Amino acid sequence: SEYFNDIISGDDIEKQDGNFIIKIPNIVPQAFDAILKYIYIGNINITNNTETELLNIMIASDELKLKQLTKLAEDFIIKKYQFLQNNPVGILQLIYDQIILKRDDLNLTGIEIWENLIKWGLAQERKLDQDVSKWNQDDINTFKRILNKFIPLIRFYEITSEDYFNKVKPYEEILSKELRDDILKFYMIPEYRRTFHIDRQRHSTCDDINSIIKYM
Repeated sequence: SEYFNDIISGDDIEKQDGNFIIKIPNIVPQAFDAILKYIYIGNINITNNTETELLNIMIASDELKLKQLTKLAEDFIIKKYQFLQNNPVGILQLIYDQIILKRDDLNLTGIEIWENLIKWGLAQERKLDQDVSKWNQDDINTFKRILNKFIPLIRFYEITSEDYFNKVKPYEEILSKELRDDILKFYMIPEYRRTFHIDRQRHSTCDDINSIIKYM
């Protein structure tokens, strides 16, 4: 296990009576039990799991770096995503753990992902004014902390200059200065080779997967 090998080989690992003590508070016992069975027998049946159980297994397997199991759970959710419409908490949990946004088969443009992420971020801090022009530096810092882990997942170079100016620029202070400068050069200098790595363009395999993000 890549995950446990990294933890056990660390210098700060906690021990008690000759045993390693590993605390993983964001993995529920039921999901961990299912994963242990998967580790021992090499397969898992997730077709009869409830939506909450399935989400927990996916998040746990991602945390434990079980790539094959994570992909299996992701694919199942993508195909059977309708249940998420009855589970907005589950949707937010998915988004928060960055699992869905890492996919290459989202039928969403870069600007659609950005717009919906902004909506989600504003929903996390009700004290923020919906009018970004009224924000002070504390508001900007708060919003930056909320969206910080998602910024690397936004494919800004796929966004048109018009959409960037109208929909991204009002919030661009949450982006690093280096990223802002690089995007500006990308728009203004012909054949400019960007310095920030952006993943390859997404390709859709699910016609309605955007419903997940838009419902959120």
